[in-house]
Amino acid sequence: MSRHSFDPEIAGRVGLNAAVIFQNITFWIEKNRANRRNIRDGRY
Repeated sequence: MSRHSFDPEIAGRVGLNAAVIFQNITFWIEKNRANRRNIRDGRY
């Protein structure tokens, strides 16, 4: 069974699938920032 997390407000505006993808991207950006990895042109 898969568990997904997302912001219901974002899902209401852009749809469920886009909200889940957005949450995944946000998660990886924060993880890379915390670990100081995958920096390109000053961005994570």
